[in-house]
Amino acid sequence: MNQSSTPTRRPLVAGAALAVTAVLLAACGASSPSPTQGASQEPSVPASVPASVAESVPASVVEPAARCAETPEATPATSVEIAQFSFGDDITVDAGSAVAFGNEDTVGHTVTEGTDGQAAQDACVNKGLSGGGIVVVTFTEVGDYQITCRIHRTMQMVVHVQ
Repeated sequence: MNQSSTPTRRPLVAGAALAVTAVLLAACGASSPSPTQGASQEPSVPASVPASVAESVPASVVEPAARCAETPEATPATSVEIAQFSFGDDITVDAGSAVAFGNEDTVGHTVTEGTDGQAAQDACVNKGLSGGGIVVVTFTEVGDYQITCRIHRTMQMVVHVQ
């Protein structure tokens, strides 16, 4: 073994191993939000990690694109009035549109992607609303989004995104 090349290679290998370990530890230490905070998302690879190292990180560590998300700053294109334990009729919106869900009841409800009171495995919205509360959700991908209330499982609607 050539001793003159060993000191040069060891710091590079050790540095890459340290960077991968730091990324994986950060991913393992990330906490998931509670169901009322919205859908959980996997952590993203920090920008400070070299591209050669980031490419070796499993895909589950890279942040997925949001299909829909709570966007309180967005101007709603339409609204859904939650009243008398109902979301009302299904709606159709364009991709990229924000929808305001307003709870007109005096009891709490949730705006949850899912069916029959159960959140979808990859629910992009899962927000609790007290009486009078509002949540604004932007739907970014074309498709049908089943919306349910986790508290009152008979409350159902579909947001059709075109």
